Formats: sequence, C-alpha cells, structure tokens
Amino acid sequence: MKVTVSREELVSSLDYVAKGLSSRSTLPILAGLCIHAEKNGEIFISSTDLELSVKCSFAGLVEEGGTIVVPGRLFINIIKNLPNSAISLSLEGEGISISCGHALYSLKTMNADDFPSLPELKEGTLISLPAKTLSYAVSRVAKAISRDETRPVLTGILLSISGTQLTAVATDSYRLAIVETTIEDAGVTCDLIVPGKIIEEVIRLVGEEQVVNLTFTDSQILVEIENVIFLTRRIEGTFPNYKQLIPSSFQTKATLSKDEFIGAAKRVSLLAQHNTSLRLSVDEKSKQVSLTATTQDIGTANENISADVDGLTVEIAFNHTYLLDGAITAPGDTISIEIVSPLKPGVIKSVEDRGFTYLIMPVRLV
Repeated sequence: MKVTVSREELVSSLDYVAKGLSSRSTLPILAGLCIHAEKNGEIFISSTDLELSVKCSFAGLVEEGGTIVVPGRLFINIIKNLPNSAISLSLEGEGISISCGHALYSLKTMNADDFPSLPELKEGTLISLPAKTLSYAVSRVAKAISRDETRPVLTGILLSISGTQLTAVATDSYRLAIVETTIEDAGVTCDLIVPGKIIEEVIRLVGEEQVVNLTFTDSQILVEIENVIFLTRRIEGTFPNYKQLIPSSFQTKATLSKDEFIGAAKRVSLLAQHNTSLRLSVDEKSKQVSLTATTQDIGTANENISADVDGLTVEIAFNHTYLLDGAITAPGDTISIEIVSPLKPGVIKSVEDRGFTYLIMPVRLV
C-alpha cells in the first residue's frame, strides 16, 4: 500500500474512528485501526470493539492499494502532531512508513487477517433527521442517562417518532428528562432505544447543517453521517412507561429567571457536601424561592430569589447536582418549578419551550 492524503482529511477521519478503538488487552487487534486503500483513490479507515464499529471514507492519491492495521492510539497521536502538510503512508516490509515534511516515522503493523470483518446492515428501517434537531433533543436529555450497566435499558435514549413529532427520553430512575420537538414527517412510527454513549459522540462530531440517517433492525442500529458510519447494537428491552410518572397537576408553581436560579443554586450547593441535599422553600406571600444547604460541622448557606408563585407555600429537598442539571439543560431564559408535595417528584419546565420536561425525585426532609 502506498498513499498520499491531506492531513486535515486524515485527522477528521481519525476523530470519528477513535470512538471504536478497544482497550481490551485480551484482544490486541481491537486496539488497531484498519486502513484500506482502493486503486480508484478511495481510502477507508475502520475500528471496532465488537460492540461499536466505525468506518470512515475519504479520497486520496493511491499509488498502490492494500490493507494494513496500525496501532490505533499511537498512530492517531503521531498524525495529530504532524505539520499541516500532505502525509504519505507506505507499507515497507512488516511496517508502515509515515512521512510529512521533514518528519519520518516507522511503525510495526498488525496482522490484517486478524482484524474482525465489520458487520453489514443490509436491510432495515431508515429515518433521516436534521443533525441540528437531533443534537438539540439529545443534549437536553443526556444528563439523565444512567451509567449503571446492570440496567442496560436505562443507559440508552429512547427516540420515539410519530408523524411529525420526535420525542427523546432518558432516565436513571432518579430523574427523567423529556424533549418533544417537530420534524418533517418521517413516514414511520417507532420507539428506538439508542445507546447513550454512541449518540452523544455522534452529536459532538456532526455539524448543524448535516443530516443523520438512522437505519435499524431488531438487533442493530446504523448511524450514517455523510462519509462516516457507526454500527452498534440496538438496546433490547422495554423502556419505562415515563408518561405515567409525570404529574397531571401541581400544588405550587414558581416561575423565575433561569440564570438567577442556577447562580444561586451553585453558590448554595458549596455547602451541600457529603451528599447532603439542597432545600427549596417556595413562599407564596413573599413571592420568593429560598435555597438552603447545611452540612453538619461545616456550615450553612441560604439565598433567596424573586419568583412568580402560584399556589401554596411549600418546602421540598433535592439532590443538588440533579437539580442543577435540570435547570442548566432547560432551554430559554425562564423556568418553572412545579411541586405536588414534599414526597412526590418535582418538575422543571421551560417557559419558552413547552416541549422540555425534567422530573426529579425528592429527598426526604429531615
């Protein structure tokens, strides 16, 4: 194999395929990147950890076609530190030569025959979504994705599509985030649980003007953005019936500035140490929301915020991190906090975007 490629094109491709590299010491070949060059000038770079496979293609000058596997992380680090000039890659014996300007590297390659064949998805249901819309929905619910691998269903994001509505949902059983947004009629109705880590990586790497194509079967999901393909397993199981968790009414509702609330919550949370909760008091008479945190043997913090209060005076406590996550991810400048009772979940909503809902379990007052 002998090719010459643009450093910019190569670095862009490596940003994608790096997500599929494995760190399993028992299968060293999974730590490699497979580079395949066609005589027509098309170059493919692939990675896989057997759960996620990534394949990226781009054009280059191919003098000799072929396939090689290089040590992934080391190859990426070398390429990213080279000057911004054309890069030549050539197979020499059992190694690869990398030259760029005055720089020259030689790396031992891995046995290309040992690299797993990437699975193919020949049939399935196709959905095309604007990257901007998908990114908006995923970024608003991502904080609520569970990191507990013993409950696989909760490590994913539920994407529900029905006509012109896209709903994204995530929960770790302590909080629940929902975003409803409008799309062009997708022509299908489906509920798809996408691995959270994968879809988060995808939206970090795509541009707003791009289109994300999702093709899925009963067991696999293929995500395609222009010249990049992510192939991963579809999370099996039934997502919790989140609709029944959302309160149909409230006892108290406080509407206030999002930035003021976030600022006050961050400051008061400094005294919510050792997993102590943040107490939220809504006063109907003074039209204020009071935030209080106390850590025994350390101290107490309190701050009041002006609010439009509808309903009764009430006190409730929350995990301060979960509360802040909900306020920060809420779109717009104004939020409302709805409370049914001190023992039932509170709900954060955006005044400007009615499609956003964030439900959070309370902590028992002491």
